[in-house]
Amino acid sequence: MKKTFVERFRRRISLLAGVLFLLLITFTTTPHEATPLFEAFIIPGFLLVATGVIGRLWCTTYIGGLKNKELVTDGPYSLWRNPLYVFSFIGLIGVVLSTRILLLLVVAIPAFLLYYRFVIGSEEKRLKELFGATFVEYCERVKVVVPSLANYWSRPGFEMNPKFYQRAMADGAMFFLALALVETLHRLKVGGVIPTLTKLPF
Repeated sequence: MKKTFVERFRRRISLLAGVLFLLLITFTTTPHEATPLFEAFIIPGFLLVATGVIGRLWCTTYIGGLKNKELVTDGPYSLWRNPLYVFSFIGLIGVVLSTRILLLLVVAIPAFLLYYRFVIGSEEKRLKELFGATFVEYCERVKVVVPSLANYWSRPGFEMNPKFYQRAMADGAMFFLALALVETLHRLKVGGVIPTLTKLPF
């Protein structure tokens, strides 16, 4: 199956988005930066990132090494068809909240949803080609992102490849690294080490 534009350049698109995100939080400020509201986002941001990371590890426990080899339909995959993206979204919102730049939420949420709409569409087309009627029946039972709690089930046991779990742990560490970077940049801006080039509306 021929890869779509988004699949071919997925890493480059993500890298570009990350660079733009970094530039925005480094050289901008907001009207509420010196208010109690500014600090109120730290704990919710951390909790969302922790939820996202734990959720991604949960997903890897079931699908690690099986992508495109076996149709995984239990564990988190019995709740959503795309739980990895759900938890990535939760982690992203946590990082964005920690920046205390509300404008980023307005931009990040629709951008993520639009971007991954194409990614999910391409992946599901491939899965349909690989697993046929089995995947179609799975799609009828389990929604894309809305959890189907009544459908939850899990195998009593299975083998897990540590290599894929370690990779997932490294990916999760990047979310916490992003939190540390955001906080460091904030302190440097407050201390006058980094200049503010523009003030955002909110």
